Amino acid sequence: MGISDKTPCHDDFNGASGTDAAQEDLRAKLSGYYLVRSYAADAAPYDVISDLPAEEGQRIAVKNDPVRGADNYQQRLRTEEWLHENAVESGVAIDKATPAYFAFTNDPDAIIAHTREHAPHKEIIVLPADQVDLSNWSFTMDDHFFANFDDPDAGSTVPSHAQPHPLHGRVLNAAQLAEALETYGYPDDPYQNNFEAQMWAAAPTLAGQDQAPCVHQHSVPKSTLK
Repeated sequence: MGISDKTPCHDDFNGASGTDAAQEDLRAKLSGYYLVRSYAADAAPYDVISDLPAEEGQRIAVKNDPVRGADNYQQRLRTEEWLHENAVESGVAIDKATPAYFAFTNDPDAIIAHTREHAPHKEIIVLPADQVDLSNWSFTMDDHFFANFDDPDAGSTVPSHAQPHPLHGRVLNAAQLAEALETYGYPDDPYQNNFEAQMWAAAPTLAGQDQAPCVHQHSVPKSTLK
C-alpha cells in the first residue's frame, strides 16, 4: 500500500475551522506525537541560517562546522529548494520561503535528554502535533541534507546517513503523514530512521486560531510532556 499523491486543499488537514470531521480524525491520528526543536539560546527560536544574507549564512555555517561548513551551507540551500518545490506539489501552504526544522516524534523525552546531554546550551520547544495547524508544515522520513538530488527520479533521492525506507524522496503534507504512520508505523530505531518536520511559517499557530502563536517552552519539564 502506497501513500496517496492526492493534493488536498489546505483545510483538508488541521485547517483554521477545526470543525470538519476529517480534521478531527487527523488530529486523533496524530495524538501522542510531538514536534520538537532545539535552538541556540542567543537566537530567535524559529530563525534559520538560510534566512540570512548568503555571505553571513556561509560564515556561520563554517563557524558551526569547520570541516564541511561551506559545502554544508550550499547543500542546505539545495535541500531547501527541493523541499520547497515538493512541499508546494503536496499542497502545503508556504507562508515563509525557508523552513524551520523540527523532529516529529512519539518520544520527546528521549530527544530532550539527548539534547541536554550533547548540547546543554540549547533551548527546547515542544509542540503537541494534534494541537498545531499543520497546513504550512511538510514532513520527510529522515532529513535529506547531503542526499543525492542528481537523479530526476524522486524515489532515488535518498539520505546518505539513514537506512533505506520507502518514504525517502517524498515530501508529505499532514494528511499524507498520518497515512504513512498507518502504513509503515513509526520507526522502531530513531538512530536508523526518523521523521523530520519542516515548518514553512515564521512561527507555529494553534489549530483553529489564525495567526495565534503557540507558546514555546524553554527547558520543558517532563511533566508537560505526558
